Amino acid sequence: MKKLIKFTIADIRNIVRDPMQTLTAAAPLIIIVVLRIFLSVAREQVIQFFDYDIISDYPMIISFFSLLIPMMVGLVIGFIILDERDESMINYYAVTPLTKRGYLVFRMTVPIVFTFLVSVVFYLALYDIYAINMLNLLIVSMLLALQSPVFSFLMASFASNKVEGLAIGKLLGMMIVPPIANYFIVSKWSILFFIVPQTWVSAIITGKNIGFLNLPMIVFCALLIHISIIIFCIRIFVKKVDGS
Repeated sequence: MKKLIKFTIADIRNIVRDPMQTLTAAAPLIIIVVLRIFLSVAREQVIQFFDYDIISDYPMIISFFSLLIPMMVGLVIGFIILDERDESMINYYAVTPLTKRGYLVFRMTVPIVFTFLVSVVFYLALYDIYAINMLNLLIVSMLLALQSPVFSFLMASFASNKVEGLAIGKLLGMMIVPPIANYFIVSKWSILFFIVPQTWVSAIITGKNIGFLNLPMIVFCALLIHISIIIFCIRIFVKKVDGS
């Protein structure tokens, strides 16, 4: 336990030293402040210029910004993993009592726990704007938490350095497109959007193209997709490390 605390403290120090990582880590809190200040202003402007009230779109808008939380957290952890891989620290940890398995568990657990807590704070902070059901809040926060290691391990698997990592991170950001498309497109083919884990979060919040499933089935299917993708990402990462 003490070693894990030391690892966490070391990670925080590394993040603080890098302005880009510090800004990325702080992004979820910045998003909360921005939404609270500017969402009502944006609503007034849209009503004035387009005669359209976006209040009905608040669930989609808020769920969209919540999808940025695991992406930001995942990118920060991904940068740390890239540094550790370049310095051959992962192979070092493999022969210590921590072991490679322990390292992977640690690198998964921290972003998952942090993302879950931030996601809960995010939705509670915006509760007066969008009053989410408490059960849905826990489900959505859990799914968002499971998305953070996906970004971390994919970025660490395919990037050779931080510059490439940033580029891959932006590319992975395209994963938020299917949830938006699912909101606007009503079609029998909309089911294909649910291959992307982010779509489940926005669908639970907005109720779009998901009404044919009851809540237990939604949770089961969403967890199946998320866990399958996490396993896939970890396998790619392990092969990358073993081959380096």
